[in-house]
Amino acid sequence: MSKEQIEEMAKDLCQLNRDCAECSHSGMCQATKYANRAYSAGYRKQSEGEWKVNGVYFKTLNCSVCDYTANSIYEKTNYCPNCGAKMKGGAK
Repeated sequence: MSKEQIEEMAKDLCQLNRDCAECSHSGMCQATKYANRAYSAGYRKQSEGEWKVNGVYFKTLNCSVCDYTANSIYEKTNYCPNCGAKMKGGAK
């Protein structure tokens, strides 16, 4: 279990907008409880990437997260079909 990911989720869920280390509710923190539950259920933070253009004559796109190669620049989408990363700038 990734303690860093759980703490990041807990901070996003926290209504006090504090890090767990700064909080006085550390023993009964509801945000940490919900973050642990979500992490155990398989939820993870959405990864972000961008399409990298490769080639001189025949241009292809590669995902910056998983290096998936799209067949052409016309396959530029909002998400990588291989790893699901959300692409910065979206489809163009």
